[in-house]
Amino acid sequence: MNAQKRPSSGDGSPPNGAPSKRSQPPLDVRKDLMAHFPVKTKRGRCRHCSKGYTNTQCTNDAAVDSSDSEADSWRDEEEYDHGIDPFEDKNPEDERGDAQATVPISRPPSNREGKECGKEGAASRKKAKPMPAPLTVKGRGRGKGKKTSLTPEEPGAVWNAVNIICKNTNKNAEKEQAKGKKFVWEELKPVKFLMYVGLMMFMALLKLPKVRDYWRKGSHLSVLFPASVMTRDRFMAISRAVHLSDPDHDLANDRKKDTPEYDPLHRLKPLQATIKEACKAMWQPRKEISIDERMVATKAKIGLRQYMKAKPTKWGVKLFVLADSSNGYTIDFSIYTGKSRFISGQGLSYDVVSGLMDNSYLGRGYHLFVDNFYTSPKLFTDLFARGFVACGTFRDNRKNVPKSKLNALTSKSPRGSIRWLREKELLFVKWMDTREVSVCTPSLQWRHCHQECVC
Repeated sequence: MNAQKRPSSGDGSPPNGAPSKRSQPPLDVRKDLMAHFPVKTKRGRCRHCSKGYTNTQCTNDAAVDSSDSEADSWRDEEEYDHGIDPFEDKNPEDERGDAQATVPISRPPSNREGKECGKEGAASRKKAKPMPAPLTVKGRGRGKGKKTSLTPEEPGAVWNAVNIICKNTNKNAEKEQAKGKKFVWEELKPVKFLMYVGLMMFMALLKLPKVRDYWRKGSHLSVLFPASVMTRDRFMAISRAVHLSDPDHDLANDRKKDTPEYDPLHRLKPLQATIKEACKAMWQPRKEISIDERMVATKAKIGLRQYMKAKPTKWGVKLFVLADSSNGYTIDFSIYTGKSRFISGQGLSYDVVSGLMDNSYLGRGYHLFVDNFYTSPKLFTDLFARGFVACGTFRDNRKNVPKSKLNALTSKSPRGSIRWLREKELLFVKWMDTREVSVCTPSLQWRHCHQECVC
């Protein structure tokens, strides 16, 4: 029996005002970005919509433009997996004025770990116990990955700097009161200081025009949490007196200003040393690590502030960070205080990398990836002698970089062309992509083949 045909209007549209399928544009609807996914019933209504909208209306309300930020977030996550900061590593050549292309270095296939690079990882993780305070950093040969299991209450206890900060803050408050500044002060204890730090984190998430607005009452927009932690006057008093270093030692350091003995980081040293110690003690990095710059945003009027026009974070304190390439974990860092502070005679990049690559903590066998700001034959040779394999793009105008016009690439070289030179244990490779790309790394097989290869 033939099915009965439904009556249709003269213009070919479905009856009862139902939307035409031909008139609906193709929509990019994603379930994870919608409150509900509309399902059409027999009457053309949305099964999940309490207002009874038609299926077409609900779909139009929930449609997402294909040019949204989901694709960008996916790319950022992929860069993060390779240890690349999407904000800091986007255009490193813009700041340095280098015309040579710099390509992000992805993580190579994992190789068998060496004896001193986490071979006993499983055994050490099973035997891991909570780290006592103060934190102690063990030597080489540790297993990779997480080192301790901490409860939410333990980080404040293991950071012995909290007690030092409270002691110095109390001393600084007494000093300020002796100068005639009037404010009510009671002894600051570690528990109260951690509550103060928690309020600072809360204020960073919930921003109000003024600090006093967090304790404002009598309004439907009042915030109740800060008043339950401490009073406004107590918070303002701690903010006035908080001090990381010993005030007496600050005076001695200030007298050395404009001399080589002056330390611009003296007031940050207690907290900086504790953070660096904790970073090393809580995580053993995997085999692939990287070094790059990072900006800590601030507009405070301090001598450490830098302005970098090409960076997304233009004003801030510049850090050189040693990170785990597999997850971006900060292993160690150094604060940039000016080129005059690096006085080894080998340059800023050499001193930064040599200082962060610590054999007493890392041991040997790690693979370091850097960009062309750090790459130099001298640095890579010295790291190779210390047991580290470095890889990075390089600039042709660097000192001691070998050059040969016989097998050099030209602008007419086809895409995919490769040229290489070997000098002792270093291998210099160039290939033509959209632009010429240059990479330097020690060759692990150079001792066996350097006599047979003619470069």
